[in-house]
Parts: sequence; C-alpha cells; structure tokens
Amino acid sequence: MTSTFYGYSGFYKGHCLRSSLEYIYAKYLDYKEISWIYEGKTYTFSNGVRYKPDFLLETGEYVEIKGTFNFDYDLPKIRQFESNYAVKVLILQEKDQPSREGLVVEKNCFSVSGHT
Repeated sequence: MTSTFYGYSGFYKGHCLRSSLEYIYAKYLDYKEISWIYEGKTYTFSNGVRYKPDFLLETGEYVEIKGTFNFDYDLPKIRQFESNYAVKVLILQEKDQPSREGLVVEKNCFSVSGHT
C-alpha cells in the first residue's frame, strides 16, 4: 500500500510530530479527550538496541504509528520492549488510523473538524 499521508511533519502542542499519521492520531486523541505523551522516553536494551514508542496514553498503553510496517526491523524491537517492560504496544498502521471523515486539510495539515 502506498501512503498519501507522509507530507507533513511539524509542531503540534509543542511536539515535533514526524508524520501526518502521527499528527492525525494526536488530533484524534485530543478530540476523544485522551491524554497522551509523544515520544516521552527512549529505552535502551541490554543489547544496545534503542526504542522510543510514539505515544504513551493516560491508560498506560503504548501506541506505535506506522505507515508501512517492516516486520524484520520494527517488530523485534517492539516485542523486546514488551518483554523487557511487561507492557503491550498497540501498533497502528495507516489502514488502522481513525476515519478520515471529519478531517479537513488546512495549510498542508490535517485537523478534526471543529477542533484546532
């Protein structure tokens, strides 16, 4: 699947979001009134591999946003993080993102209708 959402990266609420998908998800969480932290901490495993989850939600759930998912590169890091810290990571790909209904394009950015 080819993504059409990678054109935006920029600041939202003081966070430098790396993709349109992350921007859309952050706006969605705000719309749903779910508190979140973006890339709050980098974890270094005993083998030197580093991992920084995209979002930590107020529920304690970690969320990783991916346009495309590299099972050979991304999944081992996520599984090691889950194992080392006894947590689960929800992996959302572009196809899993909140519906685009209600989203409008403003200055090359996406926003939830009625919310800025």
